[in-house]
Amino acid sequence: MRYQKYFLFLSVLAIMSLVLPFNIPIKGLLAQNFTSNIDASFLSEEDNKLYLLKGDQYVRLTFYVGQGATMDSGYPQPISNWVGLPINFTSNIDASFLSEEDNKLYLLKGDQYVRLTFYVGQGATMDSGYPQPISNWVDPPDS
Repeated sequence: MRYQKYFLFLSVLAIMSLVLPFNIPIKGLLAQNFTSNIDASFLSEEDNKLYLLKGDQYVRLTFYVGQGATMDSGYPQPISNWVGLPINFTSNIDASFLSEEDNKLYLLKGDQYVRLTFYVGQGATMDSGYPQPISNWVDPPDS
């Protein structure tokens, strides 16, 4: 069941990545380069924040279910602000997701992934022992 839930979640993320720029009305200004071709995204349900990653930057949006989103002030910010990331994980992330179960943020790039401890509203710090090859990932987290 755990794997089915994980793959269902990844399928939903893949679909969202295809329609996200078109289905969420953004109120107010959004950084010009974040209006299309987003590399990765994740939602923090704890505080209704939607994170969009593109190139070496990210924006944080306050997400209102059924109403759209507004970009939070002070964004975009560099992905490198997240503590401990290796240089190759500070830009062009392939995929990302947040496990609400334990506040772990996963960034995937190429054949590797990193796991970060996500601090709601404060950023993230990479956990020790990463990056790891995706092929070593035995037990994906519940999302």
